Amino acid sequence: MKCPACGNELKAIEKRGIEVDFCESCSGVWFDLTEIEQLSDSIKEFNIVAPRLENLKIADVSEKIRTCPRCGAEMAKVTMSGKPPVFDCCPKDHGYWFDANELKEYVNNNMTAVAKPSVEMLSQIINK
Repeated sequence: MKCPACGNELKAIEKRGIEVDFCESCSGVWFDLTEIEQLSDSIKEFNIVAPRLENLKIADVSEKIRTCPRCGAEMAKVTMSGKPPVFDCCPKDHGYWFDANELKEYVNNNMTAVAKPSVEMLSQIINK
């Protein structure tokens, strides 16, 4: 699969039973729908909600449109309930693209408890 941001090949990595596709060039992360649900389940004590189409709001931004690495469809720029960050969502529900640092920001802005343990886990998932 190709990175939606820079076009380089995504590398499938697995940590703690969660497989994600990571771009070593730009540090972006692609989550298939089931993968982001696994992430949410694995840190459920922090009440992080996985993005769902019904909770997403279209963001009015001028960022470059990205295409889904699964189907090639133009992805929507969205936020979770209006909270930052802006990230990309496949309109065919294949998954979500987070540019570098957007995943950490997503977690920090969509949890109800202390962020440090979950952010450390995310770092373990995407660090080499």
